[in-house]
Amino acid sequence: MTQQKSDYRVLIADDYQPDLELLAVAMKAAPQLSIAHAALNGEQTIDYLKGNAPFNDRELFPLPQLLLLDLKMPGIDGFGVLHWLQTNPIPNLAVFVLTGTMNPTDEIRARAMGADAFFKKQPMIEQNRETMRAIQQRLEARREAGNN
Repeated sequence: MTQQKSDYRVLIADDYQPDLELLAVAMKAAPQLSIAHAALNGEQTIDYLKGNAPFNDRELFPLPQLLLLDLKMPGIDGFGVLHWLQTNPIPNLAVFVLTGTMNPTDEIRARAMGADAFFKKQPMIEQNRETMRAIQQRLEARREAGNN
């Protein structure tokens, strides 16, 4: 089966603009990933997933297959989003944490709250490209296993 770039719509939740720009460039190394939206905090992430205004038009704001979630954001942080997802699951949504946190307990906590994978943010573009390729491979493995 031939897959196309839009196979995996990605919602990025990250409040740091330079990281968003770096991810957008790095994502070109993973041609099946495309950014559906970049949410700047947990509240906006939840609004997007719920389809609240201004995200209520699913033609313009389609549900993603992947949420790339930073843990450290103002207001509702990544753990708050994970908590919301525990009681409001989104079908076929993979949640991959992509964060700069160096606290090993954050990974344990995120996985316990339902995160499917945990990646550390990288400072260099080539390292981020490798991360995007690894993310794409994880998504393909999930699809092959029937987890969409």
